[in-house]
Amino acid sequence: EKEHKSAMERAATQKTKMSVPALFDGTVETVNGVPGEIVGSGHHVATIFSSKRLVAAKISEEDFGRVKVGQQANVRLLTYGEQNYKATVSELLPTADESQRFTVYLEVQVDPEMLKPRSTGEAVITVASRPNALVVPRRALFNARQGTGSIFVVRNGVVELRNVEVGFVALNVVEVLKGVEQGELVIVENLEQHKDGQRVRTEEIK
Repeated sequence: EKEHKSAMERAATQKTKMSVPALFDGTVETVNGVPGEIVGSGHHVATIFSSKRLVAAKISEEDFGRVKVGQQANVRLLTYGEQNYKATVSELLPTADESQRFTVYLEVQVDPEMLKPRSTGEAVITVASRPNALVVPRRALFNARQGTGSIFVVRNGVVELRNVEVGFVALNVVEVLKGVEQGELVIVENLEQHKDGQRVRTEEIK
């Protein structure tokens, strides 16, 4: 009787060890197995989608150091076209993937049901900001190096080559810290057709 009781206790312990509890609320998508099947360590038992929705943004190694928890972001989901949604950086994973990109989790201010698993999109994280910044179109900048570059400015009908100090660089615009003043005319197209000292005619288009 003692041996039987001991065996039953061992069986109950073994059964408990064979249970796989979910660590979060969610929905089971797939089950990889059948009732009664014996599974070993590391076996993929099931795929579960958490009820909590997060957006995972992939950040390059050179930019990851500037990202902090609490920073504001904007997220565009391809499912919903050009609509942008506000988000906040909630967590930074400390290791990079095989392509040396780091994962940043964003909490998006939308109905969780709108965030469909495995959907894709774009994220823009604001790592710093300066009010009233002087910016020029990014395509106006050439010979760009770390913190510097060149632009063409038209002054009194004459093209001037300006070496400028560059601040923040965005997708379409560049902040200019020194080298150009507000209101000056900057050449943004066909840069290869212009040179320093060239006379040009400007026309205001309404």
